[in-house]
Amino acid sequence: MEAPFIIEKLSWIDKVAGGVWIGLSIILIWVLTILYREEGPEGRTFLTGVALLVFVWLYPLYTSFFSNVLIGEIGNIATLIFTLFFLFQLKRKYRNLAKWMIPQSVWLSVATCYVGLMIIS
Repeated sequence: MEAPFIIEKLSWIDKVAGGVWIGLSIILIWVLTILYREEGPEGRTFLTGVALLVFVWLYPLYTSFFSNVLIGEIGNIATLIFTLFFLFQLKRKYRNLAKWMIPQSVWLSVATCYVGLMIIS
């Protein structure tokens, strides 16, 4: 299989990215609401989650300023790493909440592969 064929099959990602981004942000905000109740505003896990939310919401800003697929890929990888860090941090104390970060991890993995294939081709 060639990369252009796979890219064509994954082109639906571009059409749903905005909606998925908003949906995943809502999940993250919900997780943060629970963390806030558990840890308060000074909790380490809560503050990490807030930083992740800011990072996620800045993504469209810095990628549109650069309009470069490579910058987008670097952003995807950084966001995926940050998300996994937060997921594992959550997993230590809040196993059930950590599960809610799996959709974001999967989405970022798929999106990162998609953008990577676009760069390669």
